[in-house]
Amino acid sequence: MIAQSLLEQRFNLRRTQYLCERFEKSPNITEECFITNHLSICYSDSDVSIIPELCSLFLRMYLFTKNWFDYWGDMAIQLWVAPDPDDLKFMTCMPCAEGYACAPGTRNGAHIILIDSPLIGGKNSGKDRLSAVLAHEICHHFVTDISHATLFTMKRQENRDVPMWLEEGLGSLPDWFGIEKALVQYLRDIENMPTFHASVNDKILGFLSINRHTTASAEIHVMAVLPDKHGQGIGSALIKAAEKHLKQDGVKVIEVKTLGESHPDKRFYGETRKFYLNQNFFH
Repeated sequence: MIAQSLLEQRFNLRRTQYLCERFEKSPNITEECFITNHLSICYSDSDVSIIPELCSLFLRMYLFTKNWFDYWGDMAIQLWVAPDPDDLKFMTCMPCAEGYACAPGTRNGAHIILIDSPLIGGKNSGKDRLSAVLAHEICHHFVTDISHATLFTMKRQENRDVPMWLEEGLGSLPDWFGIEKALVQYLRDIENMPTFHASVNDKILGFLSINRHTTASAEIHVMAVLPDKHGQGIGSALIKAAEKHLKQDGVKVIEVKTLGESHPDKRFYGETRKFYLNQNFFH
């Protein structure tokens, strides 16, 4: 068990650190099984019985995903299996629903995937579901490596959730996305929208989601760049990447909506209007 006081200490890290910075292996995960020289599973004593089957499934999903991406070479990946929901909370520093999984980043040269144990009896206890979860999270690491911290399109194929970096990215911009109800709606809206994002060393710096209205028109539904990264060309690069993609797909008109000059917030939304005008949008 993880002491509640320790969980509270870990949860406090959310205020100052992103998931890729703060995640840490649970002290209850003490064992490691090497499948190959680049794939391994870290687990607790309570999960010994499922490790042979999990090794087989992990290797199969790795090879499937590698082949799908036509990826050359091998990638070092560790699967961290949480024996209890509290262990997932400790590792992510946040509340985690049953069946949660993520690919938070790298540690000691290995790409990490976090899941809860199939023995908990939740969503991940089913073989088909677990296969899909592993393939999905392995994909995140392949895409990050292939992109080399450049912009790329990621369109979600599942309605189950949205990437954690979207939620954390919006949450870090309270001056624009400070209303919780609106934030939740944004997250629901963009589950099935083409989304571009910029990242460096597994840290998301900004993203942009597109709402396609017709074959010839589209709208920037939401866009965000970390406050300390404003003015570095990230937003401009996101828009250029989106424009290129949409133009190739037959879109003639791209629009964006923001608050007008009559809005009392002259600073934040004034900066937003100025940014879009500099990107050759007009009103």
